[in-house]
Amino acid sequence: MSNPQPWTVNQLGVWGLATFTALCLISEAISADQSRPAADISSALQERFNMTPKEVESALASQSEAIAVHQILKEELGEAYAGAWFDDDAGMLAVAFTKAELRSAVSAAGALPVLVSHSLEDFQAASKRLIEIFHGSQFNSSIAGWHVDAEANQLVLEVLDLQDAARSQIQAYLAANGIEASLLRLDESITRAAFLNDIRGGDPADNAPRQRTCSVGFSVDGGFTFAGHCGWGNDNVTGHNSQTMGTLAASSFPPVVYSEPGVPDFVESNRDVAWVSANSSWTPVGEINP
Repeated sequence: MSNPQPWTVNQLGVWGLATFTALCLISEAISADQSRPAADISSALQERFNMTPKEVESALASQSEAIAVHQILKEELGEAYAGAWFDDDAGMLAVAFTKAELRSAVSAAGALPVLVSHSLEDFQAASKRLIEIFHGSQFNSSIAGWHVDAEANQLVLEVLDLQDAARSQIQAYLAANGIEASLLRLDESITRAAFLNDIRGGDPADNAPRQRTCSVGFSVDGGFTFAGHCGWGNDNVTGHNSQTMGTLAASSFPPVVYSEPGVPDFVESNRDVAWVSANSSWTPVGEINP
C-alpha cells in the first residue's frame, strides 16, 4: 500500500476489560490437571495482579466458565448482542444486549444482563461509515483510529491533539454525516496506528539492485530466511508491495572455481542460505503463502 491511510480501524467486538482478556488467554495454558493452574502461571498471576493462590484458582475457574457462557449467548442474542466483559465487582461475565425481552435468557445462562442502546452491528455499521466520511477529508490526518468500549456502549474515536475547537468541528462533521452523537465518544490519542505487513513463507522478496527475483524461505524471529544466491553484503530486499522489507544480515552461497571444465577446485561453502533482518514495517508470522 503505497499511500496508506494514517488511521486504522481496531477490531470490533473486543472484551471490555484487559484483565479479563489476559486471564482468559492464560486459562488456556492450564496444565493437564484442569482443577489447578500450573505453578508458573499461578505465580505470575499472583505477582501481576496481587492475588493469592486461592484467588488465582478461583478467578481462572470463573473466567473459563465465562468464556463458554459468552459463546452461547453471543449466538443466542444474535443482532441484539452488544459486547461482553468480566465484571470484577460482581465476579461474573456481563453481557450487553439491546432487547429487553432477552434479559431472562442472559440471566438464565449465568451472566449479568446489561440492557444498552447500541448493538455490535450498530458499531460495525458506524465503523464502515467512518471509513467513508474520513477518507480524504480535512480530518483524515487527525484520526488515529477507533475501537468499541463495550462497557460504555460507545465507539471511541481517537483523535490526535484534540483541542476544544477540533472537538466541536469533528462532532459537527459527524452529525452532518449521519453519525448519532450517543453512539460515539471522542478521546485524545498521543500515538498514531502504523501499518504493518506480514512476512510469510513463499511470499515474493526481491533484490532489485542485483535484479534477482526470489521469495521468503520462512519467517523467523526478527526477519526471514532467504536464498544465498539472491544477494549478499547489505543489499536491501523488497516485498510484494515494492516496500523495503529489510537488509541482508548474512549470506552464504558456494562460489566454485574450475581449473578444468566440470572439475571444481574448491567450494567455499556448501550452503545456499541467507538471513534478512526485517525493518519495523514488517512482522514475521508463522504462515505459508498457499
